[in-house]
Amino acid sequence: MLTSALYEEHRLRARELLFDAELSAGHHAKVLAELYDAHISNPLRERFCEQLMIALYRSGRQADALDTYRRMWQRLSEEIGVLPSPSLRSVEQPSCPTTPPSP
Repeated sequence: MLTSALYEEHRLRARELLFDAELSAGHHAKVLAELYDAHISNPLRERFCEQLMIALYRSGRQADALDTYRRMWQRLSEEIGVLPSPSLRSVEQPSCPTTPPSP
């Protein structure tokens, strides 16, 4: 059973790295559906949430990125009694700018 869990962790980490590469290459819209599925399938895995928020934000969907953060914050708080990690909180900051974008 431990081998199975270790394999699954490596598989998930490989997907995170693949998504990082896709986001770095500017393929935000291309990976949205896969990121959404990964996030829904692994609802407490913060990295998939971070990556989904980044893809949404860079695709011009800031409100959706912020909503994704709020739902994750609520899930973490209610299900396991923790706050989002500093890494996840840092992704939330660009999603809710304090000043409107310049025209």
